[in-house]
Amino acid sequence: AADVLLLNQIAAMEDAVIPCKLLTYMAAGRPIVAAVNENSEAARVIRRAQCGMIVPAEDPEALSTAMLALQKDPELRRELGANARLYAEMHFTKASVLGAYDEFFLTVLCTTGLSPAAEEVPET
Repeated sequence: AADVLLLNQIAAMEDAVIPCKLLTYMAAGRPIVAAVNENSEAARVIRRAQCGMIVPAEDPEALSTAMLALQKDPELRRELGANARLYAEMHFTKASVLGAYDEFFLTVLCTTGLSPAAEEVPET
């Protein structure tokens, strides 16, 4: 029921994973205001998806400015929310995630010289 969703992290957080709530927010098709470290994985995903506004973590004035800007611009909220949903559908469905894992494992197998086909296990 929210018009805008907030992702709030401490400034020192430079994670290599996407917070679960970010995926939930994107699937909900709502714009995101992210008060995060600009080098975090969350910031990278939001920039790629063009689904929200990134403000410096632990900066209440910047957070307030972003929220007010979105409050005044329903068309921008709609566009960012639609981008969020589309990106989630393209990149985070079960099929796309499992497909990415398949590609990764095949790449690893091929670069190590192993055959992607299952090896026969000798009977003992």
